[in-house]
Amino acid sequence: MRIPFSVPSRESRAFDVAGFGLNSVDLVAVVAEYPVSNTKQRLQRVAQLPGGQMATAMATCARLGWRARYIGRFGDDDLGPVSRESLRRAGVDISAAETIPGATNQMAVILVDARTGERTVLWDRHPALNMEPADVPRDAVTSARLLIVDCHQTAAAAQAARYARAAGVPTIIDVEKVRPGIGDLLQNIDAIIAAEEFPAALTGHEGLGGALGI
Repeated sequence: MRIPFSVPSRESRAFDVAGFGLNSVDLVAVVAEYPVSNTKQRLQRVAQLPGGQMATAMATCARLGWRARYIGRFGDDDLGPVSRESLRRAGVDISAAETIPGATNQMAVILVDARTGERTVLWDRHPALNMEPADVPRDAVTSARLLIVDCHQTAAAAQAARYARAAGVPTIIDVEKVRPGIGDLLQNIDAIIAAEEFPAALTGHEGLGGALGI
């Protein structure tokens, strides 16, 4: 596949990739079948795992040998250090990430149907973890050869993308849903990694081919 942009040289930046977005601690519970209301069933497996769209992406990049940096916010409860240390152990730089006093870290309970692999995500996020455009650290965003954002804090992510582009850093988004402000964010993105349903939801055209033709 031809990449539609050029990436700054490795020597010109301290990091290969910076990720701006969410981190989470996930409790993953596998069940034999999806439960109906007002019933009980034993779990097949359960595990507490680090998660969050952007934290997971940066951990993966680091394991592949990239110099990866995470930009986001942690809570100062018991789960905050779990998420933070999982990134540190994976080799991700977290010096540009903040810990917010009085905020609980984002968390999720994920029910997985063992028959199909389909999952239901129940999540919680403290409002103080949300970042506004003025909160985006320009130097951290432009310290990498590539910026990846998610679609959850659209105004702040758009600001991060503007900083990156102004510094000659290409921008990528990992997007799954149409959210308020997504149009402005996409105007500042060079490449889109999207859920299958996203193009049709964004354009109103049924079918992937029709949506991509807009």
